[in-house]
Amino acid sequence: MKSVIGQRILVVDEDSAVIKSITDLFARQERETTILSARSADVAVEMAWQKKPDMMIVNTELLDLSGWELLGILKKNDPTRGIPFVMLDKAGCLEGEVRALNAGADDYIYKPFKPDLFLARVKAVLRRYLNWSGQKPESEEKLKSGNIEINMVTHTVYVKGKEIDLTPKEFALLYLFMKKQNRVLNRVFLS
Repeated sequence: MKSVIGQRILVVDEDSAVIKSITDLFARQERETTILSARSADVAVEMAWQKKPDMMIVNTELLDLSGWELLGILKKNDPTRGIPFVMLDKAGCLEGEVRALNAGADDYIYKPFKPDLFLARVKAVLRRYLNWSGQKPESEEKLKSGNIEINMVTHTVYVKGKEIDLTPKEFALLYLFMKKQNRVLNRVFLS
């Protein structure tokens, strides 16, 4: 069985106190785990593309979108589809739990949570993910179209063999356009 130690976890919550409590919990009990954080879905999407976290823990309430909307965005795109996703919500929201699990969340944890139980559930999701795949899934390594080549592992783009610099958003859009060639992509799909 693969170890969950040394993983990168992206915590997304509008409440900085929740982010701090989760960061402190991992600092005390899982020192090798790196905690990344964001308070908005926009920043979380950028970080998911750039940092490639091993897991995301996302509250239903964010500064700009809901956690369900963020889940939908990440599960629609190949590079982020395989990231394990744990959702946080206030206690007693059964409809939210069903909605999240049906949309692709791997677990749903109610707040306030007991630290030991929270940590055990997060580690269980990571173990299932690592055991099922044997390793973090890499999406297709290279994608080519005409003179353009994208390397998904290194997040580099080559045009006529020459590397070009793109922002994470530009990279994500180029990847999406190349992956979905000859299809009309509406605004909802691109958001």
